[in-house]
Amino acid sequence: MVNLKYQPEYKTLRVSSGTIRELDVLMRDGKKIAAIKLLRNETKCGLKEAKEAVEKKFSGHQSPTAFDIKGLASVKSIVIDFGEGDVSLSLSDLQMMTLVNMTSIGIEETRRILDLHDILTEWEGANNGREDSDTTSN
Repeated sequence: MVNLKYQPEYKTLRVSSGTIRELDVLMRDGKKIAAIKLLRNETKCGLKEAKEAVEKKFSGHQSPTAFDIKGLASVKSIVIDFGEGDVSLSLSDLQMMTLVNMTSIGIEETRRILDLHDILTEWEGANNGREDSDTTSN
């Protein structure tokens, strides 16, 4: 699997919104080394990339080689119609509601929706570092 978090071709380090908040707190508390370590752990980038990215985002130091720190897209909910109108559901609720409605939507449609759920859950897991990925570490 490709590492979506370390993108040297775009000079970008992508992290979850929770990590961005955590970086903000660490830098506000003057814990630059901890912020760099957190960024390296999540993105698997090198020390130089993490240090320059943190300095660029929080200190205004603009090294020409500095990476940007950007958030990853995240699926918060999905809108689905089980035949009675649109319903907005979280991923966990999608799975539960699909199983609850299995008798009315049929086994094949249930299978298709659960496959979609699994794909989105896997994608979210990769975004949050829960999947093994091919990484380039410096």
